[in-house]
Amino acid sequence: MKMAQKYIFVRMPWETFQLYKGIQLKMIGDMKAYTGREIKLPMTRVFKVVASPMLNENYIQVDLKKLVQFAKKRR
Repeated sequence: MKMAQKYIFVRMPWETFQLYKGIQLKMIGDMKAYTGREIKLPMTRVFKVVASPMLNENYIQVDLKKLVQFAKKRR
């Protein structure tokens, strides 16, 4: 049996949210160009991709193959 997930709400400046929203839209566009179809990417996964050294090769470039696999993972 899976335990209930805990959520933490984080307040952030509107400018910071818009920055991450832009990153999210770019990632969705890149995945669409790579796979040929649109894959949804929630904001929590965007934060995880940006912060994770396993998915983010050099803190500037994200490997599209890893990103698509991560976006398709079941929650």
